[in-house]
Amino acid sequence: MADSKKPRRENAVLFHHPDAVETGREVLLGRHAAGEGFLRGFVRHSGVERFYCQSLEDAHVEDFARHLKSFGATDQKCVSVPIGKLGQGAEVPTTLMVPSPDISLYAWRRRISAHSRSYSLCGLNHTIASDTAMDGLGQLLTAPVQPWDAVVCTSNAAKATIRRLLDNWSDYLSRRSGGRFRPEVQMPVIPLGVDSERYAASAVADDARVTIRRGLGIGDEDIAVLYFGRLSFHAKAHPLPMYLGLEETTRRTGKRIHLLQVGRFPNDGVEKEFRDAARRYCPNVKVIFLDGRDQAVSDRVWFAADIFTSLSDNIQESFGLTPIEAMAAGLPVVVSDWDGYRDTVRHGTDGFLIPTWLPLPDSGSDLSLQMEASLTDEARDRSFNQYCGIVSQSMAVDVAAAADAYAALAIDPALRKRLGEAARKRAREVYDWRVVINAYQDLWRELANIRSRSVESAPTVAGRPMHPLRDDPFSLFQAYPSQTVNGDALVAIAKPEAGELLEQLAERRALMMNQFAEAAMLSDEDITCIGQELAEKGTCSVIELAEPLGEGVRFRLPRTLAWLAKLGLVTLSPAGQAGKSAPAGPAAGKTEAQSLVNLGLSARSRGAYDAAAEYFEKALKADPDHVEANYSFGELLAAAQKLPEAAVCLRRAAARDSSHVGARRSLGKVLFLLGDERAALQALEEAAERAPSDVETRYLLGAGYRRAGAANNAIPHLQAALKINPQRSDALTHLALARKSLGRTDEARHAIDQALEVDPTNVFARAAYLSFKAEKSGRRNISQSKTARRVGIHINRRFHFPLLRPLFDALLPDHWPLITGDGRELIEFDPDVVVVCDGQAEVLRTSLPKAIYVQTRNSLASKNYLANLPKPGDFICMPSPGFSKQFSEKTGVKTERLWVTGYIGNDALFRKQSSPLPFDLPLDKKVVLYAPTATPSMTTVHMLAENIGTLILGERRDICLLIKPHPDFCEQSSALRTAWKNLAETNENIFLLDDPEADLTAAMLASDVLVSDASGVIFQYLILDRPIVLLANPEKSKDPLYFDADGPERSWRDLGFDITDVDKLAAAVLQSLANPNPHGDRRAYYRDLLYGNLTDGDAAQRIVQKISEIAN
Repeated sequence: MADSKKPRRENAVLFHHPDAVETGREVLLGRHAAGEGFLRGFVRHSGVERFYCQSLEDAHVEDFARHLKSFGATDQKCVSVPIGKLGQGAEVPTTLMVPSPDISLYAWRRRISAHSRSYSLCGLNHTIASDTAMDGLGQLLTAPVQPWDAVVCTSNAAKATIRRLLDNWSDYLSRRSGGRFRPEVQMPVIPLGVDSERYAASAVADDARVTIRRGLGIGDEDIAVLYFGRLSFHAKAHPLPMYLGLEETTRRTGKRIHLLQVGRFPNDGVEKEFRDAARRYCPNVKVIFLDGRDQAVSDRVWFAADIFTSLSDNIQESFGLTPIEAMAAGLPVVVSDWDGYRDTVRHGTDGFLIPTWLPLPDSGSDLSLQMEASLTDEARDRSFNQYCGIVSQSMAVDVAAAADAYAALAIDPALRKRLGEAARKRAREVYDWRVVINAYQDLWRELANIRSRSVESAPTVAGRPMHPLRDDPFSLFQAYPSQTVNGDALVAIAKPEAGELLEQLAERRALMMNQFAEAAMLSDEDITCIGQELAEKGTCSVIELAEPLGEGVRFRLPRTLAWLAKLGLVTLSPAGQAGKSAPAGPAAGKTEAQSLVNLGLSARSRGAYDAAAEYFEKALKADPDHVEANYSFGELLAAAQKLPEAAVCLRRAAARDSSHVGARRSLGKVLFLLGDERAALQALEEAAERAPSDVETRYLLGAGYRRAGAANNAIPHLQAALKINPQRSDALTHLALARKSLGRTDEARHAIDQALEVDPTNVFARAAYLSFKAEKSGRRNISQSKTARRVGIHINRRFHFPLLRPLFDALLPDHWPLITGDGRELIEFDPDVVVVCDGQAEVLRTSLPKAIYVQTRNSLASKNYLANLPKPGDFICMPSPGFSKQFSEKTGVKTERLWVTGYIGNDALFRKQSSPLPFDLPLDKKVVLYAPTATPSMTTVHMLAENIGTLILGERRDICLLIKPHPDFCEQSSALRTAWKNLAETNENIFLLDDPEADLTAAMLASDVLVSDASGVIFQYLILDRPIVLLANPEKSKDPLYFDADGPERSWRDLGFDITDVDKLAAAVLQSLANPNPHGDRRAYYRDLLYGNLTDGDAAQRIVQKISEIAN
């Protein structure tokens, strides 16, 4: 068995346009370099087997493939996903990555062509200063973006700006409409990246340094300062502060300074300004301009420099790539404390941040972008350039501070070396594309998790178009015509004597003006079919003409008939006004039923489910045996949980059409839900006969047969499912348990090993593995001791496994334990006692009524425990006599049902036994442990978010923070979790313990103070008699399901500092560290109430003893 296999790397469909990644261009912008860098980094570091692309044109797909090849992709396959087809295939990734923050267009496309829950959108901000960017961001409030979508912000400054923009727009929309608008999209901060290897120290880099410096006349003792970027004083960085600062540096230090300005001038006028300014303001600095478009320059110039500088002052940039490129090259950096640079550079560690000044808010309303400027492209460009230029001129960079920084570095080689090495290390650990791509993959995985559990924002509404402003034109303009080509309209050939309809149409097609829209019409084959019907019957209703057409093209019939009428080939008449009488056609009821079914299908496709159900019901009144009406109505009834009615319709559809696979598959699902396993399996078997390659049908059959106790029948279907998709760990686990049911132990263990190879985190497979190992000794115990019993430990959440594993081990010497998450395995084990720590006891009792049920609980917090779980088990484990008495008085549960055993989760803590932490905490620093709950309305993780270090530790550098999230949080790959990982990697005082099965005891023992919210960890921490700081989520009382005003997590908050304002958290933590005793008396009181004298760490043994006693 292999537990170490890495999890599958998350993939995405990349929206590709050559403009976003092409760097060999005359005008190169940061977004082009970032786009190419992301794609190159994705190819090198994503670890995916295929690359998926969506583009506007075939040529763009070819460009995507060319770029992949140039970046080293050889074995991976390039797959094109057509627009409108994403979310419709099982193997295609469920995230669309868009190189823009405006994902509104893609959200509308998803809503129209798929379903809002079918995949996630992930955008990325570049500039946010233009009117186009601002307008695009504003559409995030009105487009159908969802909580499972994200716009990645490249810096905290960009995120703050976007939030300000959206807050303003949201406020206006809310006041304008009387409703409430808020952005649903996630906005994690993930920086742009750099290819660190490209800038690594090497012999080639050393040679380049010597060659370039010698060629430019830079002496060994001279200082070369590098600026790399656009040479624009209004849209990148005004050079004057740099020139003045360097001139002052030459005066102070006497050093010969060379300023290498590498980039491109937008025009001759700007070039003249730069050169004149250099001569005027830094005459003692040797200023050298190099063309950044020359790859030989752009690749090698970094190695010639001693210092990098970029005093950016523009608002069109939100991150800034060149500082991290310089850092990767090992250069100390001097940059303005501005936009994304504020995240990138650590002042005094990697370089120096030069203070900046911007006028106070609300003093620039006269400078905002003018609406009229967007009327023409020329006016827009002129207005934007002026806007950026004026704001740039209104922003100040501290020239004196810049001179101080330049001078300090110029005279101190050791300082340059120290800062440069730190910068290179930071670039490699934080900004390398390997790290950044992994952060994106974690985000995509988290978006999928959110998509599976979140409520859709603004779902489609019956009778309304998918896009309110892009309605079906025949609906939108229905007030224009005098008549409508509806189902009752009558059609006839205008001149039957002129030949067949298609022949007459060929003559009209001679002119382009008669055929330019024919791609939207029915095919020639379908038009021939219409002609034949009309030739045979004379006059037909539109409904009659739709009958022989395929269901997928019937919607094209009315427009095609109108087109033919425009061409003079057919005549249209309202019902009852036909010039010719039609011969007898199909039975009226059947024709009417099909018409109603068509209307129902159309309504369902628009999301008008109530209207669709009404149409299908009317169709069944006209023709009770109509297959499509029965099937479609049955599907709607099943979705509405009207299972008996759904089964009637689906049975009728399957009986009337023996080839209808969908009806049988849906019938099987409904019958399973109704508890009729035999009939359900029969329906699924019939579906499998008709669709043998449907992996879901095969899996359902295998799982169904196994749960029904027919393991022999289950195995072939599970094997078939695995042949289609070998990566289904769930199918492998079912296969193992089916083989176990048949006594094929070796084969079962092999399948469990395979399941864990595919998914090492499959707790249920791991539990099965342990149970296999316990079987031999368990059988021996049962055969040799009358008091030995079969004890089934049932888990249904991953973190229950490490919680109950010690009880499993404690039972091994004298009993036969089984630990499982599977009901059938538990039934076949036929336990005398079932142990649970969650709410499944009553469900299990229906299958195992004779077993005795023991509830250990998985937390000491209340959260409305008995209100949500009125029947937790026959016996409930209590942590102490006093708590047992209080619990009985509050709940009315009789004391004889309460086992005073101690809480099993505390055994290791009382014994001071723990596994070592995966890292060494500094012995000379205090440690703050942050351990929050996972309950959404009570957790504080998002209150602290990326600022967790500052909010808990303040500015202190002599204290460590140990973050131990709830196991449920650890199982999710989220942007916040990635941010915490980055913090732990880059901040020597922050440590993250994010393994879901990590030893909480070790974290508690290593800490000096606990910060929590409503977690059960609070009450475990009382054992240590150390200070506790409680932070409250303001949403806590709004959740009636879990909020318990009398529970200890609410009523015992005087055991420590109780904080509601997150800005006061650090002060409470520091005060607790300075004086741990102010709440000591209350902690002692609650500790004694909760644990009494049961402090020996033997709760598991006492539970075993209780089980042995009831066994007798």
